[in-house]
Amino acid sequence: MPDIGGAHLKKVLALVLAFACAFTMFAGAAFTDQADISQTEAVDMLTALNVIEGYEDGSFQPDEIVTRAEMAKMIYVIRNGGSDVVTQYEGYKTPFTDVENVNHWAKGYIAYCYANGIIAGTSATTFEPDRAVTGQEAAKMALVLIGYDPDRAGLVGTAWGTNTINLATQKDLFSDYTVSITAGSPRQFAAQLLYNTLWACTVRWSDDANGYEDVTTSNGTNDGVTAGLLNVTVAKKYMSLDEVTGIYAGDNKIFTGLRDTESRVYVNGDAKTITFVPEEGNSLVGEAVRVLYKEHKDGTEGLDRKDTVYGVTMTDDTTVVKATLGDIEDDKNGKIVIDGTSYDVYNNGIDVIVNFATEIKCADAEDFTDKVDIDGDGNGTLKGFKQDSADEIKFIQNDSGDIYAAYVTHVEFREVTGLTSSKITLAGLATLDIDDSMDLDDTVEQGDVVAVTTLYANDATDDDAFNVITKADVVEDVTVEAMRGEVDAPEIRIDGSYAKYASINDELTGVANGYSEAKNIDLDGTYDFVMYNGYWVAAKEVEAASKDIALVTRVSNAGISDQVRVMMADGTETVYDLDDGNSTDENLDIKSVAKDNIYAYSLVSNNGIQLKREVNGLTFVDDKTANTDVSYNEDNKTISDGSKSYVTANEAVAFVYVTNDDYYTYQIDNLKSFGGTDANANTVKDAQYVLNDDNEVVAIYVELARKPGATTSNDEYGYVISDVSRTTVDGTEYRTFSVWNGTEEVTINVETNSNISVEKGDFVKYAIDSNGIADVNDVVALNAANVGAVYSYNSGRQLLTLADGKNSANTYAVADDVVIIGVNTEDKEAAEGYNTIYASKDKDGNYLDNIVYVLNDDQEVIAIFTDVDNKIYNESTTDRSPIYDNSGEKGAIKG
Repeated sequence: MPDIGGAHLKKVLALVLAFACAFTMFAGAAFTDQADISQTEAVDMLTALNVIEGYEDGSFQPDEIVTRAEMAKMIYVIRNGGSDVVTQYEGYKTPFTDVENVNHWAKGYIAYCYANGIIAGTSATTFEPDRAVTGQEAAKMALVLIGYDPDRAGLVGTAWGTNTINLATQKDLFSDYTVSITAGSPRQFAAQLLYNTLWACTVRWSDDANGYEDVTTSNGTNDGVTAGLLNVTVAKKYMSLDEVTGIYAGDNKIFTGLRDTESRVYVNGDAKTITFVPEEGNSLVGEAVRVLYKEHKDGTEGLDRKDTVYGVTMTDDTTVVKATLGDIEDDKNGKIVIDGTSYDVYNNGIDVIVNFATEIKCADAEDFTDKVDIDGDGNGTLKGFKQDSADEIKFIQNDSGDIYAAYVTHVEFREVTGLTSSKITLAGLATLDIDDSMDLDDTVEQGDVVAVTTLYANDATDDDAFNVITKADVVEDVTVEAMRGEVDAPEIRIDGSYAKYASINDELTGVANGYSEAKNIDLDGTYDFVMYNGYWVAAKEVEAASKDIALVTRVSNAGISDQVRVMMADGTETVYDLDDGNSTDENLDIKSVAKDNIYAYSLVSNNGIQLKREVNGLTFVDDKTANTDVSYNEDNKTISDGSKSYVTANEAVAFVYVTNDDYYTYQIDNLKSFGGTDANANTVKDAQYVLNDDNEVVAIYVELARKPGATTSNDEYGYVISDVSRTTVDGTEYRTFSVWNGTEEVTINVETNSNISVEKGDFVKYAIDSNGIADVNDVVALNAANVGAVYSYNSGRQLLTLADGKNSANTYAVADDVVIIGVNTEDKEAAEGYNTIYASKDKDGNYLDNIVYVLNDDQEVIAIFTDVDNKIYNESTTDRSPIYDNSGEKGAIKG
């Protein structure tokens, strides 16, 4: 691993640098409710300094409100160097009867703060120690701690509130204090206010300055920075904490000689190893930081690894300019140009560091342009970058505004082709262990496109590599409104904004799922786009599918507006106003729309709909032409027109009109065969269908002689828990009953005017449509189902072994989607939540038959009914199961 911390940093260690972000990091306190703490840095630091503490149960309770007494204690601890011993002050008297008379637990802390003018009462004789302290009151206490005299600074009297807010704002005490300052202060925000106080410079009154001035001191040699004056902060004055400014260089991932608890800071040219790693880690590399620490009694003078570090904080001594590589402009005047702003380059050049693994030296701005290929001539030497790269880059300037370093975060995009609890496979890259050397987004699933950043090594499989894998930002179903620029790499406008194309070279070969680079992007086309930093890096055309197809069941132009009644793929029917758009020939008018035709549709405002037949990626076939040769084969899911067969697309929809009856919709996979020349075939009287670009049928309309019924390919299983009744709805007669499917009660309506061979207590397989309606052939009583006693059930290996008397017998494979349904065969009821299937034994040690099981054609167990009493009950055979017929063989369920 390259030691890149020193080469580009040492030459600038004596420079004074700038950083505009106020960001701080501290070691985690690891409370049980740590995830609920938003002010993490403040809470962790105040906890480490003994100013605030958690509860006995290990929690912090960040939103609990701090009392006035608790705030007095925290102020006392800060002022007394971290000590909470207050015995010597408990004898001090205050005028507060609600403290003195009750011997309040915080009496000593309150007495100390009162004697030092830090607190005042709510009246001459009351303090209200257990009342919530507001942010405003806490800030007043903190300002006195900083050095303001309450009377001289106006922190008492009628204007105390306004004066407190003004002074506290000047001293940044309310920085990141995002709750109301006039309401009770939650624990984590009280910590935030006190944390801000620690960094505040103390003040003193100066007649010469005609007011308050900051307290400073001469810089000592141990500080390791340029001689001058140092602010005496609250932390320095009361807690003897030293601070030093330097440049953060990195942790043990960059400096392999460091421990995993250590990191390095360069202070005035010297490398300082500290026992502390910031939360944001190496994202700080190259930036100026302030280190707050306490000298170890056995350490050397000045910052070293023995010292206790309480915080690493960004300073205003570095300036960071962040950009996307593709946004950097080519400039011939020796400058780097970002968003129209020109930046000079340090006279010793620029060090460019990529993912903390690769470092190149650029002599000047022109050299940087060439090596990163900003000019787009294709001669760049920095791997993976092009003129239009979307990779992030962080430039660092010195105090003269010159750029001297650049940190690049290079990202690749891959498809997740395999994912387990321990490994992830990335297409075109590798299979990686999911361990401490990876930061994996927990929302990532197999099939997702992910952004992969490999740090500290050029190879993701390298032992030193740390891989950051996050789910890519994918915007779905967006229409390209406009395009500009190069044809093979267009800048596209979606949702009113333009996005550039980001080149990622051959890395996109690892992204499947139909995504491609900048090819064949069509105006008005609909796509899924993989986005990164405001750029698009890959696109997948969204083909119109079954959900975009509808059937017109009525046309009317007799009213004020032209109207159509439309059936959607989900079976709903709605009347819409037809909107022909008046701007394109693709949207059909009322004269071009016909009943019993299928169309692509778009819903528009005011209950309007647009219908069209000319759609990118779709072909409408047999436009309302009688075609009795059309048939559907449920076994191979194909539509045939008599001369050619078409495979149906996944989730294709079938709109069915039954002659002299009604309209129905089916998912094609749930539909029985129709058409053909057999005498019993369900004759097709009319048909039309829609093909996608893969010649798959995505939608079909047919008129049939009778209702087709649902296929048994998606059979479900249940236990009949009600008697069969006869019902009539809108003139249609049904036989209705309820089954228990293991999780819920399902009502089944069998469309027939005859009795059916199903009764309460039967085990059945069934197939119903979305309205709970079944064809008479779609409900089958399992009268000859298998009955058995479970000897063993290995869910991990998916094996079911049945018993024969006392011994094991047949073993069956169990299907992945096996259904286990709890039943009560004696009372003919559901057994909710019951799924135990191990059999019991009788007095002779024989296993009792306790399940009914169903096998598929591959002899796999696909359904198991298990009895709550571990015994299949039959009225004619109460002594023991299984149920026997007259021959003594296992047979019919019903005796």
